[in-house]
Amino acid sequence: MSLSVFWDPAGECTELEPMPETWETWLAQSNEPLEDERRILLHQVEEALSLKIIRMETLAADGNLVVAVEYENGHQDVVRSPRPNRREGEQHSISVQRFWREINLLKWLKEVSSLQVPSIRAIIEPQNPERCPYVVMDKMPGSVLMNVAGRMPYEAKERLMYSHAEVFLQLFRLKVPQRIGTLCVHEPGGLLDIVPWQAIGSERSAARVYDTLEQFVDGLIESRRQSGDIGTDEAARLRGEEVLARLAEKLSPICKRLSRPSLRRCVLVHDDLNQTNILSNESGEITGVIDWEYQSVRPAVLAAKYPGCIRYDGINDPQYASGDEWWTVSPGDARKLRELYAQIVKDRDYEYWEALVEGETLRQAVEWLSSPGSDEGCVLLEQWMDTVYPRD
Repeated sequence: MSLSVFWDPAGECTELEPMPETWETWLAQSNEPLEDERRILLHQVEEALSLKIIRMETLAADGNLVVAVEYENGHQDVVRSPRPNRREGEQHSISVQRFWREINLLKWLKEVSSLQVPSIRAIIEPQNPERCPYVVMDKMPGSVLMNVAGRMPYEAKERLMYSHAEVFLQLFRLKVPQRIGTLCVHEPGGLLDIVPWQAIGSERSAARVYDTLEQFVDGLIESRRQSGDIGTDEAARLRGEEVLARLAEKLSPICKRLSRPSLRRCVLVHDDLNQTNILSNESGEITGVIDWEYQSVRPAVLAAKYPGCIRYDGINDPQYASGDEWWTVSPGDARKLRELYAQIVKDRDYEYWEALVEGETLRQAVEWLSSPGSDEGCVLLEQWMDTVYPRD
């Protein structure tokens, strides 16, 4: 694969190695032995589908084991299995619960939408209770957006805005329970329920389901206040608590202004929709939205958003970058594409556009509060607040 194009925090264009498509490849003809975890996976999939696997590529092996497999007949699938923390207990771990929630959600999305999400081909539950389940899904076409966006001509980037709008607007109109948390689809029957929000990074997860925007925001502030991310010593923590108290004071009247039912209506959101979980072709058409492990139902004013690839605002502002962040669209193109995206959604769904525009400051604050990164003394959060809420 050719080099990918990125922009650094200074707005300078550079070429870098793309994100690897695979971390390890195994070929049946090589006769190389597989370590136990992958050997068991291969055996389970071959037995369940009555197909011979001739190639296996490891796509991820951290929180989940994810591999792409190719069969003798040329068909390709993706196989995924949770890798729970052994201390939690295999079948009762949080990661296994997320695994089943994601499977049921994907089935439901296939039934109620035309979103390009993976199709479930098989679910394999090993007889050995010590083993984790597997899901076999169709391998979706396209490349991760991170690898291809930078080299797209501007016309393709415009098309990418239309593709993003199609995804976000479909999610915006799905009927979901009107409470704030993580969506749970119960099988059989597809009964929808809300459970406490499962955030990326368990420290941010909610303790309960929320009924109002105010409760959700207050819960995020309290979770941040109690976390170790605001400081490791007393002075830093005290400063961080002062910053969070100031933020709470500023957000209260904002939430009060955002009181219209159309802004408070709860909407399904993909919480991990970064540029590695969006697949696209080089023409700017989204070919797949993957990795639904983290999702939430939240008020429309928090759900409506700009595509991540054109974000230079809030926590994505280069002034807050640690030095190793990169953007796949230039600052100049991002400004124009942002205007285009806003016009697209305004023309197609006025309520979405209203939520997008009116909720921008609140969404940025929520991103700061739910970010898994460390911010000693909330220094970066305070810098952002000083630009949005200048001191008297």
